[in-house]
Amino acid sequence: MAAAALCTPLAWAAGTHASGFVTVDGHRMFYECGGTGSPTVVLDAGSPDTTATWRWVQPQIARHTRVCAYDRAGLGRSAPPPRGHRTPRTQVRELRLLLAAAKIPGPYVVVGHSWGGLLARLFAYVYPAQTKGVVLVDATTFPYLTPAQARRLHRPNREGIDIADAVVQSDTIKSLGDVPLVVLGSNKPRLDPKLLAAQDAEAALSSDRVDAIARLSTHYIQRPAPIGQPQVVVTAVAAVVTAARSHDPLAPCEQLFAGLAVSCRP
Repeated sequence: MAAAALCTPLAWAAGTHASGFVTVDGHRMFYECGGTGSPTVVLDAGSPDTTATWRWVQPQIARHTRVCAYDRAGLGRSAPPPRGHRTPRTQVRELRLLLAAAKIPGPYVVVGHSWGGLLARLFAYVYPAQTKGVVLVDATTFPYLTPAQARRLHRPNREGIDIADAVVQSDTIKSLGDVPLVVLGSNKPRLDPKLLAAQDAEAALSSDRVDAIARLSTHYIQRPAPIGQPQVVVTAVAAVVTAARSHDPLAPCEQLFAGLAVSCRP
């Protein structure tokens, strides 16, 4: 599919689009959905990105199933979060409350880019019964940062999240069982050995996984060329949705991404 077609902002099929606000822990959060079917795909952006970062892929995913994106507290059209100590688990809990309040039914395939990738891993770990698949798009890992080093930073990230706790909570995720998992890395600039090892460790969280590099992509794989390869993300999500529905294993990496500029990790 040509990149130009993928760039059409939110070209929803008639009658499937819904968006709005729900109140979570006293603050309003924005969501936007399209398509029909189960499982529901949930898109979680990087930081400080918003639902807009998915506009090149969300309508294409909606051809396969229901798909929803949202703005985390303090980003986009969502209100600032309440004051207090906040961690990735706080954000995952807020997503679960948003899904319930907006009556967005599970089960879910969680798709996360960058910081949203960390949250997608954590969501699948905390809510395994609700999670039927995971796609990680150049997800945040911490190959250079130990919890002790994070504590010395003495500051939260731009969303008010305690980075030291984020490192610890990321490290608690030792397995996602056999949930269908596709892990995508970027190649512009080429990932160094520590980041590649961290990506491979992400893929190893599930016994049913595909581990791949989008060869023509920067960190924003979901955006059109020359920045990214949105069809790679759409293909990965469609494969995970199909596996979740059929209960069959994911296709081999080379078969899944046939004809696309993707390198499969061993």
